[in-house]
Amino acid sequence: MPEDDAASSASAGSSDGPGTGGQPEISVRGRLTEVEVATVLALVGGATEADGAGPLSEHVMLHLRYGGDPRARNLLLYSSGELAGYAHLDPTDPVEGPSGELVIHPAHRGQGLGLQLTRALVASAGRLPLRLWAHGDLPAATRLAVAAGFKRVRALWQMRRSLQARIGRPQVADGITIRTFVVGRDEEQWLELNRKAFARHPEQGAWTRADLDLREREPWFDPDGFFLAERGGKIVGFHWTKIHGRGIETPGSRVADLPGGPGQELTGGPGPGLPGGHTAAGQGGSGGTADAGAAAEPSAQHAPAAEPSAQHAPATEPSAQHAPATGPSAQDGAGRLAPHGAGRPAGPRAAPSADLGAGPSGHGHEPIGEVYVVGVDPAERGTGLGRALTVIGLRYLRSRGLFQVMLYVDETNTAAIGLYESLGFSHWDTDVMFSGPAVDGTA
Repeated sequence: MPEDDAASSASAGSSDGPGTGGQPEISVRGRLTEVEVATVLALVGGATEADGAGPLSEHVMLHLRYGGDPRARNLLLYSSGELAGYAHLDPTDPVEGPSGELVIHPAHRGQGLGLQLTRALVASAGRLPLRLWAHGDLPAATRLAVAAGFKRVRALWQMRRSLQARIGRPQVADGITIRTFVVGRDEEQWLELNRKAFARHPEQGAWTRADLDLREREPWFDPDGFFLAERGGKIVGFHWTKIHGRGIETPGSRVADLPGGPGQELTGGPGPGLPGGHTAAGQGGSGGTADAGAAAEPSAQHAPAAEPSAQHAPATEPSAQHAPATGPSAQDGAGRLAPHGAGRPAGPRAAPSADLGAGPSGHGHEPIGEVYVVGVDPAERGTGLGRALTVIGLRYLRSRGLFQVMLYVDETNTAAIGLYESLGFSHWDTDVMFSGPAVDGTA
């Protein structure tokens, strides 16, 4: 972000529609029209191409496509009759407070619009402090946040590993059966387990059937990559994988690359199960020493959502669960701040749990897998089930012809980081959460 951008003191007026004069205007809206949504998505696509990362979380993208909580607000910043910036305000977290995300079109940067839009978000949040995420720990984003009165309060690591390197075989404990998610049958039982697994992460644990249904409607949703662990017919763990990068054909999964071998048995049969109609049943021995059912971290969930722990939920606790790391409802309810200006490194970089193909300009990178959510019933912690499920998901993503996989974890969650490092992951990038003052100046 250019130095003069953060220092700009120009103010944008408030309006109900596009501004056609020289002064930028900001329109605060509820649900947007189809035309407005298309315009915002085009802006997001342009920013993604220019910055190498999607500026909005999965939560916000779902809100744009399908509508969301009526209390949420969309801020449209117009300059010379064109949409120059977009911001989303989610006021639904009664504990942590509102969250916001924003992006400025590359062609309109360097004019102080990012600061104006941030201040408008703060004003719309009212008397409660606002939280923003910055994708990438970059000086430009930090200057903008500081200029708007925000302080850095949290950092989220993106970790990656090659899927071409060795991936060990999962060790599943006695009595555990692994199969894949069945749409129309498993939703309620999965939601019940999700609530238990993420009891300390309310944004993820509070997912409703509507939240799950929205994700099932997304183009990236694939039940063959959504693995469930059962004991006695009850779901006790899961690993939901995700593939970023649509429109690129990948080979079908290979059963030979999925569970099988020491400690496991593949049993054939028609119907649901692992790709190819198989299930994997544990035959002995507990799994790895690390348990991915305690808590891992995400988002952005994506998302701003709850907190990474060892599950794959937002990561603040040494557990083994892992929730999407992206927007409110996915993991920590925090918003995301798109760096306003130059300074973002070129090259592909995935936004937390956001669908990188959301923008009309496409991806600009080869497909990449994600450890989207991993959760384990508290009663199964310490059995290695979380680790085994993680490995099963990694082997599945490799079978889809992918070369890399990513996940998100809080930088303070050393237990989760240790688990993922033991599975071959290493630090790739950092997202930063900023907390700002309320409109009356209180922190």
